[in-house]
Amino acid sequence: MLLHIKSTRGRAIAAFVATVVIAWLMRWEAGDLMWGIWASSATYGYVFGLVLIVKNPEEVDAGDGSEHLRFLGVLAFFTGMFGLFHYGQGIFLDMVFPITPLEGWALFLYPLTALSWYWGVIATTFYSRWPELMEATKPSDDVQRILQPAKNIVRMQVLIFVFMFLSAAGLIRFAVYPVLVFY
Repeated sequence: MLLHIKSTRGRAIAAFVATVVIAWLMRWEAGDLMWGIWASSATYGYVFGLVLIVKNPEEVDAGDGSEHLRFLGVLAFFTGMFGLFHYGQGIFLDMVFPITPLEGWALFLYPLTALSWYWGVIATTFYSRWPELMEATKPSDDVQRILQPAKNIVRMQVLIFVFMFLSAAGLIRFAVYPVLVFY
């Protein structure tokens, strides 16, 4: 029954409830919540960008036969920029909420750790935003939809700072669920 919810608001509410249940069962703290949000932003944002690039090739086609090269260039640029931004954001997040005792080059493993520990948040994110992802498969002149992953990144960055300040004020234990409601 949960999978057949059609409305965007209904899917968002179901995903929120599922995330709260997961967080409660796993006894998540603020850092766990932030890493879950980071992992879902990295995976959903990347998949959303890939769908836009792959399903809307006319935006890459210059009409001169170079579309394959341009496509690969756009894909490489998106992968590099999106990946590097999330990796850098993850390093910053790891300073505030350490996920592993790794240092130096071993920090390349923290994305795998986050993805394996917080897959539940990733699943609920994909569930709640599935209609948006399916809409991205359709050609459109709406330039705003490419900004959707960026909006989610900004929202996540604001949450990182909110959690940092709440942590410094000693209020972090009381903030997990209210901040999750806000997000």
